[in-house]
Amino acid sequence: MFEYIGINVTTVLIIVIVSLVVCLLLEWKRYSPPLPPSPSFRLPIIGHLHLLEIDSRKHLRKFRRLLGDVYSLWYGERLVIHIAGYENIREAFLKNADNFAARPHLYVLEKCHRKTDDQLVGTITDLFLGGSTVVVTTLRWSVVYLVQFPDIQEKLFNEVSKAIGKEMPSMKDKARLVYLEAFALEVMR
Repeated sequence: MFEYIGINVTTVLIIVIVSLVVCLLLEWKRYSPPLPPSPSFRLPIIGHLHLLEIDSRKHLRKFRRLLGDVYSLWYGERLVIHIAGYENIREAFLKNADNFAARPHLYVLEKCHRKTDDQLVGTITDLFLGGSTVVVTTLRWSVVYLVQFPDIQEKLFNEVSKAIGKEMPSMKDKARLVYLEAFALEVMR
C-alpha cells in the first residue's frame, strides 16, 4: 500500500505509535500543579468514560473509596475534578474560591446555588402562605361566631367604638381592647 512512496507498513505503525505517545505525554504534562489522583487507565479521546456506566453513581463511590474525597476524571477530553464531602466542598468554594473562579462550567456550584435559591423561595412561600392561612382561618371563624352570637358582636363593636372612635387603630389601643383580644384568642384556640 505504502510501497509506491518507499515506506513500508512497519514504518507507518512506528510513526503512528510514537505520535500517540508524544501526544499523550504532552497532554499529561500540561497541568501544573499536579492533578488529584485518578484511575490509572485513561484512553485517548474517551478518557475514563470506559470505566463508567450510564448510572455512574456506583463507580463514583468506588473511585471515592479508592482515590479519596478529591480525585480527577477525564470525560472525553474534558478534565473534571470531583470533590466529595461537605468540608472539602466548603474549603474548595469558600476558602479557595479564587482557584475555582476561572474554571468553566461550574455547573455543580450553579446547581447548588439554584437549589439553595429554590429552597429559600420555598421556605419564604411556606412561611407567607402559612401565616396568611392562619389569618384567613381566624377571620372566617370570627365571622362564623359573630353571626351566631350577635350579642358578642354588639359588645365588640361598642368596645372598639369607645376605645378608638373614628381614629385609625394602632398597637397602643390594644391595652384598651381587652374584650376584643380575649375574643381573638378564643377564636384562635
